[in-house]
Amino acid sequence: MSESASNTVIENKENSSGTMLRSILNGINDVIVVLGFTDTGEVGPIVEVNDVACSRLGYNREELLNMGIDEIIPSEYFERQYDIHRLLAEEGRAVYESAYRSGDGCVIPVEISVQRVELGGKQIVFSVARDISERKRSEEISKEHLHFMDCLERIDQVIKRNTDVEQMLQELVETMFSIFGCDRAWLLYPCDPDAPSFRVHLEITRAEYPGAKVLNVDVPMTSAQSQNMREALESDGPVTYADGTDRPISTAKQFGVQSQMFIPVNPKLGKPWVLGMHQCSYPRIWTKEEKNLFMEIARRTADGLSSALHIRELRDNEERFRTLVNTIPDLIWLKDADGVFLNCNKTFERFLGAKEDDIIGKTDYDFVDKELAEFFREHDRKAMTAGKASSNEEWITFADDGHRALLYTTKIPMHDIKGRLIGVLGVGRDITDLKRAEQELRESRKQYLDLVEETPDLITRVDVEGRLLFVNHAALDIFGLAPEECLGRLAFDFIHPEDREATIAAFQAWLKGSEENFTHENRQVAIDGRVHHMAWAIRAEKDESGNVSGFAGAARDSTGLKRAEEEKARLESQLHQAQKMESVGSLAGGVAHDFNNMLGVILGHASLALLKLDPSYPLYGHLEEIRKAAERSADLTQQLLTFARKQTIAPKVLDLNDAVASMLNMLQRLIGERIQLTWQPAADLWLLRLDPSQKSQILTNLCVNARDSIGDIGRITIETGNSFIDGEYCANHVDVLPGEYVRLVVSDNGCGMDNETKQRIFEPFFTTKEMGKGTGLGLATVFGIVMQNNGSINVYSEPGLGTTFTIYLPRHVGNAEQVTREGMAMSAPRGQESILLVEDEAAILDMATMILTEQGYTVLGANTPAEAVRLANEHVGEISLLITDVIMPEMNGKDLAHHLLSLHPRLKCLFMSGYTADAIAWHGVLDEGVNFIQKPFSLYDLAIKVREVLDS
Repeated sequence: MSESASNTVIENKENSSGTMLRSILNGINDVIVVLGFTDTGEVGPIVEVNDVACSRLGYNREELLNMGIDEIIPSEYFERQYDIHRLLAEEGRAVYESAYRSGDGCVIPVEISVQRVELGGKQIVFSVARDISERKRSEEISKEHLHFMDCLERIDQVIKRNTDVEQMLQELVETMFSIFGCDRAWLLYPCDPDAPSFRVHLEITRAEYPGAKVLNVDVPMTSAQSQNMREALESDGPVTYADGTDRPISTAKQFGVQSQMFIPVNPKLGKPWVLGMHQCSYPRIWTKEEKNLFMEIARRTADGLSSALHIRELRDNEERFRTLVNTIPDLIWLKDADGVFLNCNKTFERFLGAKEDDIIGKTDYDFVDKELAEFFREHDRKAMTAGKASSNEEWITFADDGHRALLYTTKIPMHDIKGRLIGVLGVGRDITDLKRAEQELRESRKQYLDLVEETPDLITRVDVEGRLLFVNHAALDIFGLAPEECLGRLAFDFIHPEDREATIAAFQAWLKGSEENFTHENRQVAIDGRVHHMAWAIRAEKDESGNVSGFAGAARDSTGLKRAEEEKARLESQLHQAQKMESVGSLAGGVAHDFNNMLGVILGHASLALLKLDPSYPLYGHLEEIRKAAERSADLTQQLLTFARKQTIAPKVLDLNDAVASMLNMLQRLIGERIQLTWQPAADLWLLRLDPSQKSQILTNLCVNARDSIGDIGRITIETGNSFIDGEYCANHVDVLPGEYVRLVVSDNGCGMDNETKQRIFEPFFTTKEMGKGTGLGLATVFGIVMQNNGSINVYSEPGLGTTFTIYLPRHVGNAEQVTREGMAMSAPRGQESILLVEDEAAILDMATMILTEQGYTVLGANTPAEAVRLANEHVGEISLLITDVIMPEMNGKDLAHHLLSLHPRLKCLFMSGYTADAIAWHGVLDEGVNFIQKPFSLYDLAIKVREVLDS
């Protein structure tokens, strides 16, 4: 209230009634209290108040008028009240701030204006009090805000002056400890509610309240601790606990905590932290303002921590990058667009022989000669101009130790974030060893090609499923496929179907066993059907874990070897057969020779006896049967000798077509009318040299054999032709020589024969006919004749498809001879000459002596060559004929003849034998001019032959 207003009131007070005064006071909206003075001059009781005072102070007028001013002013303002009384006494007025206490105990801040006035001759104090609660609240808020900002400024200063994470956090916790005046401030990391325990990362505490960090203990993660930590991590603001509240302390009792507040700190990098405070001295109740400040500190701590962690990460990354760059053996450098060095690594320092600090700011020209510097700059400009990486190879010399190296250098243009060129990055890799290794690799690859690709052996690799991963050229040739057609196919697909099951079974058995290598032989079938015999060696390939990852195999083509083995076996079989036939022939020849001697005695004596008996004599018929049986036996021995190629023959040059044609009628009668005989002679047939009787034996035996094979109705075909046998055929037939041959073919459509039978058909006495229907010597005789004439015989037959015999006899170059047929005289010719007869077999010697004596000859019989020589020396007169056995113990017949010719130059010779010897014949073929009679012989045969030789 203004001073003029006060004066007006007083004047009105003096001039109007009390009612009027109260009416005026009640019109004022401020609290008005009028005070009187005591007799002692001190401010006394309240003498008047307005309605506003009653309303705001909570008393009625009567209660206020009975109270003293000290009853409505709080005691803390009393001291200030004494100063006001002094001021009133001295100056009569005062304005100050104080407070009233209302009836409900509320303290109301007021600004009081007091003035000492006189009213009605009495001194009073007129007091006007205005409520300044709103202004005080604004001032308090402003003060709190200033404190809030001051605290945050302190926090910000800590963050700004620290880039090291640990130092910054240390100072932040210390500052927070100072701001809040708590007993302990701490920072927890890491924060894992599921961990068995946790450790306080950082802690500031009063000495009397040491915490977990100071005590250096791990705090067990109880369920309550885990719950508190989860609550803190999931909270958007501070979490508080205090004894005496609805959230009492349930953890950290061992550290004397009565009240705690914590909050999550979530940096942008890494995992969350927890920031907290403990009050141990009393159960502190944290105010709203403290919580807000704590939350803002946590937020700024998170920002500061993010920045510090980021800076640390950058610093760590830079350090790692620097370490990485310096660890890389490559030369690395960075230049600006003008070629000035900005950075380089340790290897580049070695190249230039200087430290990075001495290199930065300089150019190539400061370290290398101008020519090399220009070379470097040229490639710098090339990369920058192209706007992309440029590479080249270059030889350099390291300045630190002088060694030379070949670099593969790549230069890359560098641009800033706006795309402006800022320089060029260079990376130089030492490829000296690489180039050397490439050369070694080329040489190694050449060796590989020589060993793997050029080898004739098949080499493959397959996966665990058996699919081909690699094949060499030899494998491609064997499979008959291109690489792209071969890879991915199953290796088992190429195995011959007949070998596949056995190969798979053997392979599976090997996998279950312990053998390192799998060895096996089978046949592989190419895509075009070619078959190869392969000998395999396979091993398993394993990965780093020891599991089978595939298989590598090598195989050698043994087709040629197999064929050679088969051919060898076949030739050995032929040789064994030939040796067997030779052995059988030798045996048969020996038996026939001895048997012939005995047959000769029988025939001779039977013939002599028949000459001396009348045909009507009872014994004449018996002797005739003996003679016939001996002749049939002689025929059998003759066949044996033929098979053994020990029959004595007299070959003639003849035309086989004419020879066969002359026998057709006889052969047709022989085989019967129900079998058709077909004759197919070849034109211009070559001549051959053959004993005519052997020709007849061949055709007769083959046609009889064909007739018996047909059995009833059928066809026999006889063909002739010319053939040239070459070396290839001879390679497969050991008993044949290359040359020109006359071919004789006899075929039938009879029952045929199996392989087992074919192997034995030429064995003497082997027959498939019923007992008594064959001697088993027919084909043996044919075989002997062919072999004796240096020919060969081939048989083709299959059961049910008939048989074909093909005979090859050597061609003869010359004219054909006329074959004469001399009839045998019915009566034996006689003579009177002297004959020297030499025979080591006594029975034959006696029999022949009797025959010749009976025919009128004078016979000198000798049992040995020595005796014959003695007789020749002692005999007086001429000896006209020497008849001698060929084979004798002391001297053969030919040598004996030569010896006796020296004594009797006109001596004629006749050789006799059961089989021939090389003495007079080569392989049974008589030498020209040699006279020979085959044992056994009849009286007539011997008489005629003797007369023939004597008369020649």
